[in-house]
Amino acid sequence: MGSSPVRLVLAVVVACVASAAGLSLTYAATAERIAEQERIARDRSLEAALPGSASFEEIDDEDVVDEGAELTEDVLVAAYCAYDEGGEHIGWGVHVAPRGYGGAIQMVVGLEGDGEVAGVSIISMQETPGLGTRIGEESFLAQFTSWTSATIEEDAKGLDAVSGATKSYNGVRKGLLAAGHVYELLESEGGCADDE
Repeated sequence: MGSSPVRLVLAVVVACVASAAGLSLTYAATAERIAEQERIARDRSLEAALPGSASFEEIDDEDVVDEGAELTEDVLVAAYCAYDEGGEHIGWGVHVAPRGYGGAIQMVVGLEGDGEVAGVSIISMQETPGLGTRIGEESFLAQFTSWTSATIEEDAKGLDAVSGATKSYNGVRKGLLAAGHVYELLESEGGCADDE
């Protein structure tokens, strides 16, 4: 005895509704934990990119955020004022997400008060294992230390590329350039405690 087309359609609809409900419940149960893990990874990257920092405060001035997004062609995710143990402003953490080969490269660039790059840290990426993932290696990231916002465009031209990973390398380069633009904007706008 064969099934009627109506029964087949109803069976598919019921299966789709059950699947959607299951996915919604899974998302609701895990969203908070995923967000917390992302926050922890971001905070670790901020601390790694700006040694000596003890706390960070996100810059939430809408005009600055909007102008930063426009300056960086929407590569800017967020910018943070960095403070030492005594609460003195020591620089900025700039979270950017330039596009690499496998998608967005979530990275943080730490900039000291004078615009010198203190460090770069990769939060997450989906680059090709063995090739693109080499952009996360200490030896690659170390070459950015001591770059300055004033010379970042020129410094980027001499950057040692990762062989076979041009798009990944260009993504990091774009992230550095974006951080330099954001630094110049933050310097002109102020906005952090102890900047006066």
